[in-house]
Order: sequence, then C-alpha cells, then structure tokens
Amino acid sequence: TAVQESVLDCQERQAKVEAVSAKTMEGVAEQLEDFKVFSAEVRKSLDSLKGEVQQEANRLVARHASMMKDIRWEYVDEISSVKAIRKETEAFRNRAEKFCADTAEIVQSESRRMDALHIQIMQDMEEVSKKRKRDRMSWESEIRDTKKELEREQEMSRTLRVNFEFLSRILGLVLESQRVSSALSLQDFTDRGGEKWLCLPAEAGRRPQEPLVAEAFERQRPRKLDGKDSQKQSHELVAVDFRKGLVCGEYLPGRVTFAGSAHDRRDLLLAHYRLLQRAHGAYVRGPFGEEPMPAALSAVVTGQPGANGGMAAGQVAAGSGASPSRPSLRPKFDPVEEDAKEAEDLKEAKLS
Repeated sequence: TAVQESVLDCQERQAKVEAVSAKTMEGVAEQLEDFKVFSAEVRKSLDSLKGEVQQEANRLVARHASMMKDIRWEYVDEISSVKAIRKETEAFRNRAEKFCADTAEIVQSESRRMDALHIQIMQDMEEVSKKRKRDRMSWESEIRDTKKELEREQEMSRTLRVNFEFLSRILGLVLESQRVSSALSLQDFTDRGGEKWLCLPAEAGRRPQEPLVAEAFERQRPRKLDGKDSQKQSHELVAVDFRKGLVCGEYLPGRVTFAGSAHDRRDLLLAHYRLLQRAHGAYVRGPFGEEPMPAALSAVVTGQPGANGGMAAGQVAAGSGASPSRPSLRPKFDPVEEDAKEAEDLKEAKLS
C-alpha cells in the first residue's frame, strides 16, 4: 500500500511536470515568434537607416564640392586684390618720397625764419627788461602805500573781530535764556494741566477764554463790581451752601492769537521749542554749514535745560569734577598774529 501511494504520488508529480513542460514549450514558441518579428523590424530599420546615411553622405559630398569651387574663385579674387594693393603701395611710396623732399625744403626755410625771429625776440627781451626795472620802482612805491593801508585795515579787523566775539557771546546767552524760558513754559503748562480745585456751582460749564490780541488787551480795563475793583472783589469771602456741593475745576487753556489766526496753546509751545532747537543747532554749526565754527566766532552753549529736575545753563552734574563757573570764551589762536601772517603772505605774493 505504501508503495502504491508512492507510485501514485510519482505519477501525479510526473503529470505536473509534463504540464509545466508543455506550458514552457508554448512560451518558448511564443518567444521565438516575437523574436522573429523583432528581427524583421530591426532589419527593416537598418535598411532604412542605411538609405538615409547614403543620402546624407551624397548631400555632404555635393556641398563640399560647391564649397571648394567657391574657395577656388575667392582665391583667384584674393590674388587679384594683392596685385592691386602692390600697385597702390608703389604709388604711395613715390608720393611719400616727394613729400619728404618738399618737407626738407620747408624745414630749411623755416629754420632761417626762426633764426631771424630769435634775433628779434632777444631785442624785445632787452627792452622788456628795461621796462621791468622801471615798473619795479613804481611797484615798490605802491607796495609801501599798500603796506600802510594793510596796517590800518589790520587794526580795523582786530576791532571788528572783538565786536563779533562780543555779539556772539550775547547771542548765545540770549538763545540759552530763551531755551530755558521755553522749558519753563512747557513744564508750567504741564503742571497747571495736572491741578484740580473746588469752586462754586456757578462755575459749572466754564469755557476757556477767547483769543485776545495785544491791541484789545491794551484797551481792556479792569472790571468793577458794585463800584469796587474786581481784584479786591476776588479776595472777599463768599458764603457757600455746602448742601448744593462744589464743582471740580481744572485748567482750561485758551487759544492764542498769532499771525492773524488762533492756535492751540500746546501747538504754539511745541512750535516755540522746535524753533529754538533749530536756532540752537544753527548757532552751534555756525555759518560754515556742517563744519564746526572757528574758535574765534563760537561761544560755549550748554544743552537744553530739563524742565523737571534737569540741569540749567552753567550747572554741572554731580561727581563730574568740573567747576560750575562760566566757561572761558577766549579764542584758541591769537587774531593779531594771524592778521600779521596774512599781511606778510599778501606782501610776498605782490612782490612775486
């Protein structure tokens, strides 16, 4: 029985192997058919490629033959042009030789003329030398007069320099005081805006004062209440009904009239501050643009004083070791010595 089962198993395996072999043979036959078709297509492609290559080779041969023909004609033309250039060169050489001969003759004639001019120039130079001696005597007298005028101008310049230094110091102090006033006005406006007080109920709905020009202020007179002066009336005691309560009042800044129009007080304060800052910057820079001013015309100006706890003009920070006294405005160079140097340079330039 075991042998029979083994035999049956071998028969089944043999049948499977035969089936697989039959499938394999069928696949091989199909592959052979495909290979035959592929081989036919490759042969056909090779034949068409061979024809195209042959056609391209013929076209290149014809093109090269045409190019060689053109090159041959161009070479003939080039030989003809070389012959023409040779003829032109010969003609140019003949003209150059003739021109050189003419130039030699012209140079000889010009040489004779230059000799005559040289003799004439030497005579003119002698006359000029004599005239120069006469002019030098007149120049020396003029230089002596000019020196006297320069001494007078030097004295005037020294006086004018001192006056300019004095005006510069005064202008610096005035500008610094205006900056201090601007800082105080800004801080006063801020302090008054932060104040609160209690007033009578009649003050409810109080509005700022109307803008007032200087002419109207001058015509204005103090008001009188019941035959008494308003200033005296404001210091009298007033009975207050505490049951009605009091009104919380605050500072109401009115508009300010300037240049024919009314402006806000805060805007005018800021505009005043900006104008002073621009004036201070221009004063520090001086009339020479971005360059620093000369020492003789500059004045020492401190920074913008702080409105609240800042340093005022001439004040020194604690621990700095500097003296709080006024800084010296003495120039770094001697103006008399500089003027003397300028006069000497001018005299040397006139003599030269």
